[in-house]
Amino acid sequence: MYQMNNKNSLLYEAEQLESQIFSIGRQLEIESDTVSGINSDLEIITDANETTRKTLYGKQEVVRSFFEVKTSETDEIISQASHSLVKLEKEIDHSVTIEYSESEYIRIEEEIRAIQERIDDIDGLLTDHRDKLEDFGSLIIDLDYSWFMGSELDLIVDNLEALERVVPWLENLRDRIELDKVSAVEAIKLFQELETEEEQKITELFSKESSAVEIFKETTNGRYSDLRYDIDSKTIIVERPTGETLDVSKLSKGTRDQLYLAIRVALGEKILEGSPGFFIMDDAFLSSDPNRLKSQVRLLEKLSKKGWQIIYFTIKNEVLETISKITENEVLTLTPLA
Repeated sequence: MYQMNNKNSLLYEAEQLESQIFSIGRQLEIESDTVSGINSDLEIITDANETTRKTLYGKQEVVRSFFEVKTSETDEIISQASHSLVKLEKEIDHSVTIEYSESEYIRIEEEIRAIQERIDDIDGLLTDHRDKLEDFGSLIIDLDYSWFMGSELDLIVDNLEALERVVPWLENLRDRIELDKVSAVEAIKLFQELETEEEQKITELFSKESSAVEIFKETTNGRYSDLRYDIDSKTIIVERPTGETLDVSKLSKGTRDQLYLAIRVALGEKILEGSPGFFIMDDAFLSSDPNRLKSQVRLLEKLSKKGWQIIYFTIKNEVLETISKITENEVLTLTPLA
């Protein structure tokens, strides 16, 4: 019986507490009819109050800053701000009238927009300018200034001041390049003249009057009747009695040896103007077969009889035996160095 009464007492107290909660809720204008609903609404109110408190604090700080209020007490802030406003109001000249014009406002807005667009354009131009200045600075670094001027260009171009300083350096470099250009053009003309003269000499070396043609015909036993120098292709052309022409690169190794021997002899005769000279030959006939060897040795015999001095080095016994038949000079055997 006691236990039952105790439960009834607790139930009564709970009902009383719930009734108080609903009463507080109505005072707060909360319409929820459950304790959980009231609790949820209270949380919403609490959050809203916190947001309002932060907003008020922020505005309060703005007022403090604007009116230079030192205190942090809200009432004192309001009092000092009100006093400052009254002073400011007394300073206002109410005789001045400003008429509001919607069209003027729109015009000013358009001007501001145009100015902002111009600012954006200028920012873009400045960015392009910085990029170009950076690229120019890289070109300056890569410039081989010392090759022309003999000294390094120790300057980093990263601003307008540096750009102005580099101008006289580049002007000096330009003047030097122009001077070198003039010299180079004159040198090219000189080389071209020399090349023309040399080509003329080479052409004469292979002319009908040159001994090179006759020597080549003789050493090849008439298998080739003519040779000439082609200026355009800068190569030697040989001709057979049939009229067929061949580039020197198409000749066999033995025939090329005969050709080069004829050219050397003709060139020597031209330089010495017919006077006897001397040859030092290092196995010039190494690739020659017996017939070519005999014809080339006959040429050396003719030169020897004209007074030419000839030293011939060889490791080929056949060449040694063939040449020994046309000279009474002693054959010298050299000891290998290694």
